[in-house]
Order: sequence, then C-alpha cells, then structure tokens
Amino acid sequence: MLNSVGLPEVIIVGLILVIALGSKKINSLARRLGESSKELTKVKKEYDKTIGPAKKKADNKPASKVDKIEEKNKPDEKKKTDSAKKSENK
Repeated sequence: MLNSVGLPEVIIVGLILVIALGSKKINSLARRLGESSKELTKVKKEYDKTIGPAKKKADNKPASKVDKIEEKNKPDEKKKTDSAKKSENK
C-alpha cells in the first residue's frame, strides 16, 4: 500500500497541511516530534545501559531447576545403544 505513494502525493499532502494548519503550527508540531524522538533515543540508551546487560546475562542461564534437570537427562548421540541405532535406521 505504501509502495504506491510517491513524491507528488507527499508534496500534495504537505501543501494541504500548510493550508489547513498554518506554518507556525507545523513548525511547533515538527519541534515536538523532534523532542519526542530525542527523548525516545535517550530512554533506549538508558535501557541498553542498565537493563540490557542484565537481560543478556539472564538469557544465557537456564530458566529454572527443571530446565537444568531436563538438560542433564537429554540423551546424547554417543550414549545410544546399538539397538536404538538400529531402530532409528529402519
């Protein structure tokens, strides 16, 4: 849907906004949008600095004791018996 929007359509929408709102309001809206974008970037950096490393560290650990037990009880390929290997090949 957005692939069909070209430069002429954007210019027309811009002109309609200038006529409807006036240049002072558009400048005010653009300034607020820029400030919001800066604030969002600042919050993201703060998140990455404080919570990001802790989350990354937690993601590398198993979630619970049950997960640890399940990881220990997983059958290894090397430990399979000959009969188990034969049944898989059939």
